[in-house]
Amino acid sequence: DVSAYRTGYQKYSAAGASPKKDYGNIMLTGTTGFLGSYLLRDVLTETGASVFVPVRGKSVEDCAQRLAQKLSY
Repeated sequence: DVSAYRTGYQKYSAAGASPKKDYGNIMLTGTTGFLGSYLLRDVLTETGASVFVPVRGKSVEDCAQRLAQKLSY
């Protein structure tokens, strides 16, 4: 089984990893969740990208307050 796996894998061994891309705009969903808030923090601190964050709420102010509350935690 291992030799069959290695034989099948050979066609992919020559392919190199693609270079890291610097994206200018990122839409990040789920930012009010546990993992999303950490992802947003990392994107904001590690990149220069503009981040668009859809947040559910009754008004723009409600959305901003909800996001700020999650990120302050």
